[in-house]
Amino acid sequence: MKDLSILLSTLNLSTNSRIKEISLPCQMPRSKIPAFINSSVNNDPSEINLRNLYKKTSALAFIPPTTVKYLWSQTMDEYDTIHGITPFFDYVTGTWIEI
Repeated sequence: MKDLSILLSTLNLSTNSRIKEISLPCQMPRSKIPAFINSSVNNDPSEINLRNLYKKTSALAFIPPTTVKYLWSQTMDEYDTIHGITPFFDYVTGTWIEI
């Protein structure tokens, strides 16, 4: 977990980071575009956990290959309480980790 935190800090990310606006090539006013993560709209702990899991899973692409399996194992252990998450774990493990 410490290695992943170091990586996220070097990428200027954290598990508490929020994306405030989205750049889209369209004419829609920014005030009408919903933010990807808007803490004022939804503070559901399970949704926040899912967002953090997504960030950590995405960050694995930037981890040295020798530590990916270890960090993925830690991530699965940390988020195994999310209801119905097993198919996601199986997919990521089978497709990206065990190759």
